[in-house]
This record gives sequence, structure tokens and C-alpha cells, in this order.
Amino acid sequence: MKNSEKSNRVVIDRERALRAKSASRDEIDEILGEGEILTEDGAEILATIENRGLNLNGLTEISSASLVTITRTHKNYIALDGLTKLPEEFTFEERDYEDCGYSDYNPTRTIYLNGLTGLTRKQIDFIYNIAFQELELNSVTQLPDNTSWRLACWHYSPYIDLSSLNNASCNVLENLVESAYGGSLNLSGLNQVNEEQAKILSKIGHESDCQHGGLIIGIREFKSIDVATIFAESEIYSLSFNRLESIDLDIARAFAQKYEGFSLELNGIKQINDDAFKSLVTGNLSGIPDGQAPGWLSLNSLQELTPEMAKCLDGNEISLWLDGISNLPVEIAEILLKAKGSIHFGGLVFINNDLADVISQNLDVFSLSKESIMSTHAREKLAKALH
Repeated sequence: MKNSEKSNRVVIDRERALRAKSASRDEIDEILGEGEILTEDGAEILATIENRGLNLNGLTEISSASLVTITRTHKNYIALDGLTKLPEEFTFEERDYEDCGYSDYNPTRTIYLNGLTGLTRKQIDFIYNIAFQELELNSVTQLPDNTSWRLACWHYSPYIDLSSLNNASCNVLENLVESAYGGSLNLSGLNQVNEEQAKILSKIGHESDCQHGGLIIGIREFKSIDVATIFAESEIYSLSFNRLESIDLDIARAFAQKYEGFSLELNGIKQINDDAFKSLVTGNLSGIPDGQAPGWLSLNSLQELTPEMAKCLDGNEISLWLDGISNLPVEIAEILLKAKGSIHFGGLVFINNDLADVISQNLDVFSLSKESIMSTHAREKLAKALH
């Protein structure tokens, strides 16, 4: 790069960093967002800013020393989406994969690196040496194969977003599962997996005692009941198949009878038959079998609740999310009064007087959105029921 071009770029030096530190929450983003280069003395000041995130999305390059300074010291979010690559050389002592005790657990909340499309082994090792709770890599499509690596230290239990990764070998998946440990992986770009891959992914959270293991995966169709059963038998605390467009009775039964996690998200399903719905809501997530605690079932694209579906919820303690339903007939609401769990209707467009009269009889069941349009009578009726 020519010197004249570089001199015209906005630099976050010590002076600009000090301005950011003393700025209001509204001003800090404007001061930092224009910066294209970060000096090391500027990084030292930014690292001391508390209770505010660092929007550094304008940076197109950063030194190893500056990146280490802000990521190892600053504890709010750090946005670095303008970077298309990370340094290959380190200026700090590397941490061994087995050497990460709780004594150094003080992670940054979230690190955004959504400008990266791929990572080398050296760059992965660099990330590994940074403590974080969430790592956003939602443009990465390639990761190193045929070698062992970790993106995160085992006890951080992070959330790792790799939602653009559309193809991954068993070796890559094993590395990611080890990286997430008791945390969560977003692999929503992975739209198909075989049995071997499913067995690897089903181990997320398996050896962790924190019970927070989560998996978001982009499977559009279960082409094999065996793959569905592997996930259903897993100990993953939260499972999301939000691109699954349909679910047949056998697969619904597999999850109903075998899944012992807490949360199952099926937010891509717009229609489901009564029998498959009944299996899901009366299975393990309902808390009925074995007296276990009820869980959450999310069907936020489902557009209609039939009378038979509503009857399945009689005495049921499951937390059910149905934000895709825009119209709730009064007769369906009357059936739902017998439910014992919480049913979330975040998408109801209009609540008329008759529907409000029914809902007000049991507000413990109905969870509504403040955005729903209501008549004055309906609003007053529900407000009175709250008190």
C-alpha cells in the first residue's frame, strides 16, 4: 500500500481511543466505527473501556499485539467484521490444549469475525488462545481437515456460530464438538449429515456436567430414521432443526420417546398432522413420562392448531411456542384452557372481545405479544385478569 493511501485512512490511536473512552454510548460507535487502523497504544486504551462494546468493524487490518490486547482484556463485545484475515504470528505464549484451568477464566462476551471466509491452522490456534463466550464466524465456509485443533478452551462452554459451513468432514466435526464442549454449535448451513456425522455431533455436551450443550443444524429432511434416532437418543440439552420442512410420524415418535433434553426447535415446519403433533407434545418433553421436568417445544412456523391438537394439551405441562399462528379461534382457545403449561402466541394479529374473555380465564396458559391489536374491552379485560 502506498504511504499516501495509508495516511488518508482513519487511525484509532491513543488520542481517538481516549475520546471513545470518555464518550457516551451513542457517540462511541461513531468515533470507533470510522477507524480503519488500530495502533497498539490505541488498543491499550480501548481494552480498559468497561460496560460498552467495541464496534471496530471498520478495521481492515490489525496487528497480533493489538488484537491480543483488546481480546484478552476487554470483556464486552468486540466487533471485527471488517477483517478478512487474522495474523499468523503470535506475540504471546501459546496455551496448550490441556492447559486451561479455571484460574484464567474471564472471557470476552462476544467476538464478531464475520468477515472471515476461512481459517488456517495457525489462525485457529490464535483464536484458541483468546477467551470468549460467543464467537461469530458466520461467513466461514472452510476449516482445516486431517489435523487436530480446538477453537476454544474446554471449560468456556462457548457458543460458536459457523452458520455458513455447508460441508464438514468427520474430523472437522470432531474438532468442533471438542471446541464447544458443553456450549453450543450453530451449523445451520449443514443441510444433510450421515449416521457417522450424526454420532459425532450427538456428543455435544455429553461429557460436560453443565447441561447446556446445544446444536443448531440445517437439516432439511431426515432421509433416514436412523439419523433422526441418533439425535433423539443424544444428551444434547437444546436441539434446533429450524430448516426441517416436515416431520413424519415415525420421526416424531423417535423424538417423543427418546429425547431427554430440554428444548426441541422445529421452526421450519408449517404443517404437521395430528398424530405427529400428539406424539411430540405428549412425549418426554411434556414431563408426563417418568415424572421428569417438562421442556420446550418450538413450532413457530405452524400456521394452524386443530381441535385435535388442542385436546392433546389437556393437563400437559409442556412450554409450547406457536408464534406463527396469526388467528386463534375462540373454540380452540376454550380447549386450551385445560392445559397446564405455557403456550406462546407471539404472532396473533387481532384479539377480539370473545377471545379476550376466554384467554382472561387462564393467563398462565396464554403468553401473548404486546404487538397484538386489541379492542378497548379486550385490553381492559386482560389487564384486569393480570391483577
